[in-house]
Amino acid sequence: MQDFDKLWDYNNPTKTAAKFKDILDKIESEQNTSYLAQLYTQLARTQGLQAKWDDAFDYLSKAKSLLLSSDNITHVRYLLELGRTYNSSGKRSKAYDLFLEAWDLGRKIRADGYATDAGHMLAIASDTPEKILEWNLKTIEFVKASDQAEAHKWLGSLYNNLGWTYFNDGDQTKALEIFELALIERKRQDKDENIRIAKWCIARANREIGQVDEALAIQLDLLTTYEQLGNPSMFVFEELAHCYTLKNEQDKAAPYAKQAYDLLSQDDWYVKNEPTRLQALKDIF
Repeated sequence: MQDFDKLWDYNNPTKTAAKFKDILDKIESEQNTSYLAQLYTQLARTQGLQAKWDDAFDYLSKAKSLLLSSDNITHVRYLLELGRTYNSSGKRSKAYDLFLEAWDLGRKIRADGYATDAGHMLAIASDTPEKILEWNLKTIEFVKASDQAEAHKWLGSLYNNLGWTYFNDGDQTKALEIFELALIERKRQDKDENIRIAKWCIARANREIGQVDEALAIQLDLLTTYEQLGNPSMFVFEELAHCYTLKNEQDKAAPYAKQAYDLLSQDDWYVKNEPTRLQALKDIF
């Protein structure tokens, strides 16, 4: 049986779904219910990432019908994806309860990687800053106490989320400290794009605490890297615009603000959820 988990491209759920469906066509007649049920949960995730909630729930219903003859790992994965689907479709309280169940079961059966996933989702689904911080810290401590690599691979993401928790609570100095830990973990995992994102976060925190030159240096380095990759980053443009504005270099700030605005304004999510951010860019150029 093919390891379908290795086929995931979270930036391209449509392509991933096509790969999973190809596997599904070949194995539906087989009797490995745990494998089939887990594949259904991941197909549900591909649909959820495309906001196709009905299709996601349909796949999850198929997975649920196989749970009685499946193993505990499958049950945890079902809870995780059902929770993610509820959370993404705006039903946070239902999601939270499912993630809590996955957290408890994952720890009980020593599936630390999935338990960690549940812990990180509990932070995301929490409804108060205090609970968000609590779950981020609790999950990090759980990972540090684990001897399983599948748990430790989450540390970069967990530190990133914790950093933004402090940032959004107004403690940008603490956020910078945590973002630097995230960068260390990202470098250990050797995933280039995650390393670039970690550097961007460090620069963002630097700008917020007034270390504009440090922030600018990082963003200019990222600008060069993305240009070499042929993949310009609207978020780097955005930060360069704000950094140069703070340095009173309007002639340099305006072109980057225009580039960032043109790209971000094409994204429906940013238009709907970040109007202030878009307006700030427009005000620069």
